[in-house]
Amino acid sequence: MRKRIEVKAVWNTELEHLLSSLGILEPLLLGELTCANCGRIIDLDNLGAIIPQQDKIVLACDYTPCIHALSTPEVHPQDE
Repeated sequence: MRKRIEVKAVWNTELEHLLSSLGILEPLLLGELTCANCGRIIDLDNLGAIIPQQDKIVLACDYTPCIHALSTPEVHPQDE
């Protein structure tokens, strides 16, 4: 049986507006944000996922294992 999941997406043209509304556009542009899984600096070209967790937002780079690790609830490195 196939598992159904919901995927939320944002158009490329609306990405900066979304990041600004989350309060993370400026830190991202300044190179201050890193992937919560591997620690790589995140920029507009390598941003793979924006993931809400409790009262914060975590980012994943565009490396598929990082996106998977942070989008799978039981594998969050910051919870370890």
